[in-house]
Amino acid sequence: MSVKIARLKNGEDIICEIKEVYAKETNKLAAISLEDPYLVSIIDDPANMFRDGDGPFKTSNPKLGMYPWAPLSAERTIFIDPTELLCAYDPQEQVLEQYTKLLEAINHGGGSAGGGIVDESLVSPNQVTFTEESGTVPDWEGD
Repeated sequence: MSVKIARLKNGEDIICEIKEVYAKETNKLAAISLEDPYLVSIIDDPANMFRDGDGPFKTSNPKLGMYPWAPLSAERTIFIDPTELLCAYDPQEQVLEQYTKLLEAINHGGGSAGGGIVDESLVSPNQVTFTEESGTVPDWEGD
């Protein structure tokens, strides 16, 4: 699993497995797949805030919050318009460990893996191609 943090145009940081989704007919990037997406945020306790000289406030003990992104979805994979993704980067090791523990707790708690609609055996691990059986890819550009 290749977990990344996706920075979206709206400023949200989403930790998840990211895959590019290509339309089979055109081989054009059609969507970005976010698997097991969680909103990541730093929770600052005002008691831990301090100022180092005249510089900006810093925190001595930041806490990390992870919240389900699209919590009302019945699926564990969400597809977004590729233009909504600004960048994707590797999380710090501690962040990755917390995310992995969260997913393990959910999976061992009887969580459903959700229905898959893509055939991942046809492409590299970072790409997904839609097949005729899988349905259609959202067409954000109107093509």
